Amino acid sequence: AWVSDIPSLIAALPQNLGGTICLRNSAWGSFVSADALTNFFGTFYDMNGGVVREEPPNCHDLQDTNQCVMIATNTHLQNLVKGVHIYQDSLFVEVHASPPSIAAYRKGDVWIAYNGP
Repeated sequence: AWVSDIPSLIAALPQNLGGTICLRNSAWGSFVSADALTNFFGTFYDMNGGVVREEPPNCHDLQDTNQCVMIATNTHLQNLVKGVHIYQDSLFVEVHASPPSIAAYRKGDVWIAYNGP
């Protein structure tokens, strides 16, 4: 799909599952200028959101079990957007075919002690 503005791009995401959307607008000039990048990064800011939960609760700090999973609850954009690629005169958005599942399963039975903050 081809669009010429950001509202049309966002509206096209659910209609293009598994596809790619191209944003082009020659009146905008460079897509890699500071103003353009600020706009694009603001548009896709929620790609860095989400919430992580532990199953079972509070298992993260346990050092003696492999029964712990960290599971991400995606934002609306994370469910739709697979990748954003910015070029001099265009922006391409890869759209997920279906919402991704993001989880980290603890494996094994020997761990190095965590000494972080």
